Amino acid sequence: MHDTKPNLNSNINLLKVQRLKQKALKELNENERERETCLGQLRKLLQEDELLHCPLQDDKFLIRFLRARKFDINKTVSLINHYYNMRLENAELFENLCPESVSHVLSQEIQAVLQKRDSQGRQVFVFRAGKWDPDLVSLDDIFRSNYIFLEEMTSSEETQICGVTAIVDFEGMGFYQARQFTPKHAIRMVQIIQNSFPCRFQEFHMVNQPYVFSLLFSIVKPFLNEKIKKRIYFHGRDLTSLHKSINPEVLPDFLGGNSSISGIVSKFNKKLLKKNQQYKDMCQFGYRSKSNHSALSKKIL
Repeated sequence: MHDTKPNLNSNINLLKVQRLKQKALKELNENERERETCLGQLRKLLQEDELLHCPLQDDKFLIRFLRARKFDINKTVSLINHYYNMRLENAELFENLCPESVSHVLSQEIQAVLQKRDSQGRQVFVFRAGKWDPDLVSLDDIFRSNYIFLEEMTSSEETQICGVTAIVDFEGMGFYQARQFTPKHAIRMVQIIQNSFPCRFQEFHMVNQPYVFSLLFSIVKPFLNEKIKKRIYFHGRDLTSLHKSINPEVLPDFLGGNSSISGIVSKFNKKLLKKNQQYKDMCQFGYRSKSNHSALSKKIL
């Protein structure tokens, strides 16, 4: 006999897909009927830049950027331009950028992508700044590994549509760590958040800030636009304040939740390392020369 019971998981998944489609239409101007038209227009514009080598036939790659700029074609081209400019102008950071190259960072469990999403469907990324040992891991290594985490998170359509919530836990951070941070590092970090990466950065939560935090933030703040400034929340040691934005059920134990982060980190890191060749393949794309790499963005803006 055939099982006539309804497939509850299928029904739940279907409802989730429908909600994501509605959210994409409302917030990102994503229309299924016009998606192919947008992809065609985007490819045509990108092909005009003879110095740019990017995966033009990869719909998943292009849609990630379209969603990040709400299907505004000109803004999407500009974002792709900045995305590859970042790689060109910081070639030493992006050379051979793959999970295996940052395995020594992954083993420190400084970063984590939580299994559960927040109430808005956003993926939650935790960076444990206080666990960072500059004698073992350089700030450039941190940048490289954080970048890979962002690439991995935004490979998910749900994250592309709903965005990312970031939590920075400063518990244990002191002056030795803080003095490694320079305006150069601040600029690179802000570029990623504001104009060089296809991600909807929705909220930034700072917890357990030490006395040196004001120094760190004074370096970053001048480079932030008003939109991002309004999305930064400072909680200090008041975790109940954090829980007003993110349900404790989502969070690990050191942030007032119930789960241990080690298992979560281990599982995610194994997933990353299995995709090592895919990340190495991504390194082949980009601008071939510095001579005219911003020409297209200037043309369309």
